[in-house]
Amino acid sequence: MAVAWQDTGVVLSIHPLGEGRVRLSVLTATRGRWNGLVMSSRLVRKGGTGVLQPGNIVQLYWKARLGEQLGIFDVELLESIAPHFFDQPITLEALASACAVLDTVLPERHPYPDIWAALLALLAALRECGRMDIYVRWEIKVLAGLGYGLDLSCCAATGSTSNLIYVSPKTGRAVSALAGEPYRDRLLVLPPFLVDPDEDADPSALLQGLNLTGYFLEKHLLVPPRACLPSVRQRLAQHFLSRP
Repeated sequence: MAVAWQDTGVVLSIHPLGEGRVRLSVLTATRGRWNGLVMSSRLVRKGGTGVLQPGNIVQLYWKARLGEQLGIFDVELLESIAPHFFDQPITLEALASACAVLDTVLPERHPYPDIWAALLALLAALRECGRMDIYVRWEIKVLAGLGYGLDLSCCAATGSTSNLIYVSPKTGRAVSALAGEPYRDRLLVLPPFLVDPDEDADPSALLQGLNLTGYFLEKHLLVPPRACLPSVRQRLAQHFLSRP
């Protein structure tokens, strides 16, 4: 007996397979990350591969003869996201980075309702204001949703909430300037905007934030052969490295 379901999803990636097929990876609202085949003939009827641009919100219909099979997707476009950012290259790169990060770190077929909600909130926030500090905070939510949350509320050594400027690479907890001074070369930098929401996030602070979240993404979630962050995520960080 065939199995089937329908759900809302966000496109993460597509990979052409030849023979009129592409493999689609999506994050669904209730079933987590899911892969399936899309037949090119169906895409032509629905407007072409533009329907499957990363970040697009889609209605999905999946079916297979057996539940463990790759299965076939039928896809309906609900909202096209990338065109909102065609004149904002950094925001467009942040969108691509978010999709690539999830496609890389999430295991298949496991629901992550908090990460789903965080992704929808990120898409809305990027469209509204395009601030990159929102993206850094989103990666922190991804880490928390996968069980590797950072504790930036107080110093791990003293309990103080003042002058938090480091993060322990071992525990992911904040460390104050005084407690961390003897170990400063072994600690990660905690940018001020992640402690105080009123602090501006300049390019230097954004790079520090991306380096911080990138370190823990790689430490906890990336194993060979995917032992480094996706190339688009690396380019996003490099953009802030090159800015004054």
